[in-house]
Amino acid sequence: SRGLGYVYKRQLIDYSDQTLDPAIDQSIFPNTRASFYWSNTWDGGELRNISFYNGQEYTASTNKNHLVRAVRGDAIPTPDIQQSGEVVSDATTGLMWLTASADTNNNGTVDESDMLNWQQALAYCENLNFATYDDWRMPNINEFRFSSTTGSLWPYTKDRTWSSTTDKNYLTAAWYFHPERSSVSGDFNKTSENYVTCVRGGYEGK
Repeated sequence: SRGLGYVYKRQLIDYSDQTLDPAIDQSIFPNTRASFYWSNTWDGGELRNISFYNGQEYTASTNKNHLVRAVRGDAIPTPDIQQSGEVVSDATTGLMWLTASADTNNNGTVDESDMLNWQQALAYCENLNFATYDDWRMPNINEFRFSSTTGSLWPYTKDRTWSSTTDKNYLTAAWYFHPERSSVSGDFNKTSENYVTCVRGGYEGK
């Protein structure tokens, strides 16, 4: 066994069931506590850790006391990225992404004027007709989390980008993605504004 890596630990979080506490399937992991668990991934001079109360991500110095879960086996596969014009495809997941944050007001640049609230962002992606496709949608937090194992998807994506996933502890809030740090955060009110990106294909889970 070895320490559970950061990306592995994020895959255990269940964001789909608003009643789960801790945020994990306890029929499979019956003794998980709604507390902080270490990963083996460094972020600067601190280690990343995950709260199984709400799936929130944190960093902490190694003199902190957190819980541990072990893992064995092969690593999660690295996304297989291919860019074609203004879209990027990941052969590992079958997902196709916009290469940049959405220019929602169509003025040729992406800045704070393109930020939307959560409901507007959902509608923008659902109504998008781009690169000959009309089945775009807003990515869920798990799609962001898996794809964040590589930085090559995000060179032109602005920080604080909406996901379609509601925060299980605050139903008026949703999760968003930090491309610059390859991390996710919750508890952001849906009436606030973030940047938008869209995705298509793959498996549309929670």
